Amino acid sequence: MTLQRISMEKLKDPKYQEEKLILQWMSEHLHFSLASQDVLVDFKEKYVKVRHQLYYYHILHEGSQAHIWVTMKRGNFDVAFSEVPENRKKAILKSHKGKVRATKATFLLLSAVSISLVATSLKSTYTVEAPVVVETNSELEEDVDNVILPSYEEDVMVTVSTPEEFSESFDSTIILAEQVISNENRVAKRSQTDELYGDIILKYSERYGQPYALVASLLTQERSDNPNDSLEVQKNIGQLTTTSICGEKIIAPVFSHGELQGYDKIYVLPPCYDDYPIDDLDTMGHFPKFSEEEQQMIQAAIQLKSEGYQIYRRCDAFYTTENNIKISVAYLSYIVNMKHDLVRGYMSYNGGYAKISDSLSLEVLLSGNVEMDDPYYFGHILQYVTDEELHEVMPIYYADGSVVNYEIELQNEVLREETGHHL
Repeated sequence: MTLQRISMEKLKDPKYQEEKLILQWMSEHLHFSLASQDVLVDFKEKYVKVRHQLYYYHILHEGSQAHIWVTMKRGNFDVAFSEVPENRKKAILKSHKGKVRATKATFLLLSAVSISLVATSLKSTYTVEAPVVVETNSELEEDVDNVILPSYEEDVMVTVSTPEEFSESFDSTIILAEQVISNENRVAKRSQTDELYGDIILKYSERYGQPYALVASLLTQERSDNPNDSLEVQKNIGQLTTTSICGEKIIAPVFSHGELQGYDKIYVLPPCYDDYPIDDLDTMGHFPKFSEEEQQMIQAAIQLKSEGYQIYRRCDAFYTTENNIKISVAYLSYIVNMKHDLVRGYMSYNGGYAKISDSLSLEVLLSGNVEMDDPYYFGHILQYVTDEELHEVMPIYYADGSVVNYEIELQNEVLREETGHHL
């Protein structure tokens, strides 16, 4: 990422009109001056840094409209652009007790975010006479005054209009996949996941650079809601297994607002240690009740602890809610970064990263032609993604500094009864 001061001359270039309007809109809502030394931009990677906060923007074209998204955490600001009539006029939008009043304007409230930029999930549409139109041919120094965008008690999504020169598309990876339906109660199960664990999932999906929608859907796919299952199975939300987790050196990159902060290094002890205090770890490397293999794992844990690893007993990692979700998402991020690919990483969560070869094409992985317990695993995850989330761009942050924006497009819905992989 190469952040630099805003070049006023550069923004006069017509090809940077999108960036100019984004910056104007952000300056209005985030209360900063375009001339401030605290504002840096990376035009290539599409980042804006305002003071100590990093924002990512991209442009999504849909027919004659282009939707510009400015993203911080899970909160999204959205300015949607479409064609402008020949007689362009400015319109002022004002907020009045939660209702929108405008002169010749269409106001689309997709969602709202509070002043602290924590996303909520409001959905409603307000329409009045005609599209909001902004001037785009003035000099940059006058632009903030010429483009009058709304001032609200809450930050909101606004629909405005602008010339049709905006034809550049943004970089994203589109995944065409089938939503393999195996659970008739999938909507209720996902809603319950959000209600019971949403705050914790959000905390660690953000921490480890994964989209909330896919993490929540994966954990919904994994967790048991069968009252006949044992308490241990029900507590193990991410269905962590001794084979995959215990003894694995999990190294998960940690992000804050899209910037790499460091790594969480995690090591889970084998089941033999469940009955002993974690505080006694340093003295347990040659405990005679442990097998030779178990002693080697304990000795490895003692060394890793001195290297900054977080050491967990298996019982604490598997059956304590926050630990379970944290380690599940950390492990997911670890293998997604190992594969540097969303589908391969998420499939590896179920099938093991050794089985999901990098040479396998996405077509093969998504068609179920791979040897694993659930060859339709990614499709089963998608059954829990909500309709609203399927229209979102899902960024994944990688430890090498890259960001890949994924879009999921469903081919169709298929009930795969012949697979036997029902929840």
